[in-house]
Amino acid sequence: MKIFEVLAVSSSEIATDQPELDDIFYNKCQAAHLESQGYKVDPKMIIEDDCDMEDVRAASSVYSKWTNMWDPEENKYIIPYYYAEGYADLSYPYRGVTQTGVMSMAGINKNVAHFETLTCLKMKLITEAEKDEYESVIRVHWDDPDKRCSSGIGRCTGICEISMRPDCHKWHSETTVNHEFMHRLGFRHEHTRPDRDEWVSIHPNLVDESNYRKLPLSDWEDLDSPYDFRSILHYTVKTEDDGLPTIGIASDPSIGAPVHRQWPMSDQDAFQLNAFHACEINDKCADAGEDRCGGSRHKCLNQPIGYTCECADDYDLVINAEEIQTCVRDGSEETQYTIRMEKINEHLTRLIDSLEKTRYTNKYTRKMQKKIEHLDAATNEEKFRCDGSDRPDGEGEDIAVFDGETNCKLASQINSALVSASRKWACRKGSANRLVRHFNKYNRQFQARMCSDE
Repeated sequence: MKIFEVLAVSSSEIATDQPELDDIFYNKCQAAHLESQGYKVDPKMIIEDDCDMEDVRAASSVYSKWTNMWDPEENKYIIPYYYAEGYADLSYPYRGVTQTGVMSMAGINKNVAHFETLTCLKMKLITEAEKDEYESVIRVHWDDPDKRCSSGIGRCTGICEISMRPDCHKWHSETTVNHEFMHRLGFRHEHTRPDRDEWVSIHPNLVDESNYRKLPLSDWEDLDSPYDFRSILHYTVKTEDDGLPTIGIASDPSIGAPVHRQWPMSDQDAFQLNAFHACEINDKCADAGEDRCGGSRHKCLNQPIGYTCECADDYDLVINAEEIQTCVRDGSEETQYTIRMEKINEHLTRLIDSLEKTRYTNKYTRKMQKKIEHLDAATNEEKFRCDGSDRPDGEGEDIAVFDGETNCKLASQINSALVSASRKWACRKGSANRLVRHFNKYNRQFQARMCSDE
């Protein structure tokens, strides 16, 4: 699949028992631009609006993506949508069963929820009263009976329309809703991509229709995705009056193409959505671990790719040669030792605060704090490693980890970190050995006193 990059037109999808013609609406500027490129546009499909006919090129300007709608807390691009007033009261029959507006809303909500689980975009249902809080918002309606299921392409400023007749959520094995929402995200039909002739043949009666005409390479952004017969953006195959399929295979137009739209979207649909918006679906902050940004006192913000850091007061943001962000104290020359000890003290404080205050726990607290002072005094003035470097831990070395689910596990992890620090930064061998013995002793006593039930 490739993505429509230039022409901002309206597009729609119809039910399997209805013809796939006369279902796209254009304003007069868009229609003029299409006709200049050889497209057939039915006059009754042209709507009146305020577009400037003296600037027809406005119809072919690059459309806007939704990339201004990133929310680092959600780790998603947010696409707000709401239902027009009175939509819930609508109804329309579908194969003998009345589909109400309420049923349509439930079907739409169910379908678009899959954008959040499969991609880095989230369709967020809002109320009409909230629409002014967003620069762009989708309005779902059925104002014009002729429009059925249709959408424009890409993001617009203000209200972006999607027409959804109450039965649209049932069409094409329930793939039509996400089909139309993908148009609003900037995607065109799969069978109109420039290389489609290698895969399909279009019936001669349809080859110049706007929903079937092959678009030029200049109008598409190629993301190296293979032709996808399972895409929800691929039209299904029907039969024309002469008995030939609307979409045949490339080698024999008399044989219908093997189109099978995959609900809620194909793997390639999801891949293309993420690639097009240049985003990763994973939680980047969580994957970076608790050491991200220099510690938990700093705020990590997920971005489409990677993360950024918001530093606590009195800390500066530093970006290293690998473009990894961290926070360091204002005006300080932090070293690997000071960063390690700040983390150890942070988790030791967390452990102590969670303990019941008893004679033993108070004694444990005093001994640990005193011995950490001894460790600090045993290091060199620059707080560098004993080999004179300030390199971070390398492969095969002890790495400080503080993910203990219980106080007992956390105490053991703190002890391991202090033992490691003693061996790496207490440069006199005798001092390092004494520190290691004491930290191990305090941990054995803690485990015996506090962890007998584990």
